[in-house]
Amino acid sequence: MKLKIGSVPYLNAKPLLYGLEENPDFQLHLAPPAQLVPQVFKGSLDLALLPVVALLEHPELKLIPGTGIASQGEVQSVRVFFKHQYSNLLNCHTFCLDKDSQTSSWLLKVLLKKKYNRDLEEIQWVEDPNQAEACLLIGDPALKQWHEGQVSLDLSQEWHNYTGLPFVFAAWMSSQDLSPSILQILSQAKQSGKNAIPSIAQKQKILPPDLVLDYLSHAIHYDLKSAELLGLKLFLEWVEELGEKNYDTRLRFVA
Repeated sequence: MKLKIGSVPYLNAKPLLYGLEENPDFQLHLAPPAQLVPQVFKGSLDLALLPVVALLEHPELKLIPGTGIASQGEVQSVRVFFKHQYSNLLNCHTFCLDKDSQTSSWLLKVLLKKKYNRDLEEIQWVEDPNQAEACLLIGDPALKQWHEGQVSLDLSQEWHNYTGLPFVFAAWMSSQDLSPSILQILSQAKQSGKNAIPSIAQKQKILPPDLVLDYLSHAIHYDLKSAELLGLKLFLEWVEELGEKNYDTRLRFVA
């Protein structure tokens, strides 16, 4: 029986999926982050590369140790784009969030509140980008728009400037017990994928290969070590504080 795994369809996930698509024991499903979480709980997926805020809403989920999508400083692909040249997070009052990512939306809200001391209740959140002074974009669309030169702000860089810590956007998670052999396959896929980044950059058609090589080699980190876990824990605690909900912010791991 094939193990059903889910992942985001973005460039930054490709090194973690390297070889899994051809593995006869796995069935890979690609979807935006907001669509993956319910599929895990419907039983459509056995494990998935999920946005980290899923840990708060779903205490059944556990992290698969050591692997995820993180950044220490500029991530390039999670950005707020401004309509006007002199706009910033202090003077904008209407924001459009990316419907595909709760984690990045919460990151923006955390930065507005913690770093810029904004009152979130005074900010208007709109669905139409044309009505917003600032729009949050993630993944490949954000990467492309940034390279086209639109005025923007990198939220991972903002987080790092404020906290001194890396930011974790997504991680492998499951609500099931997983065998050591499956964990080893995921770890091996990551290592093989990291080694294959030059090939991945050459084969993709989204941006020039040199830009993607820099993005996957330097902007994205795939190993979740102690600093990344500290950053993740702090972020989850701040989301709990801003959301005014009693979440379990402990980091839970698959045994």
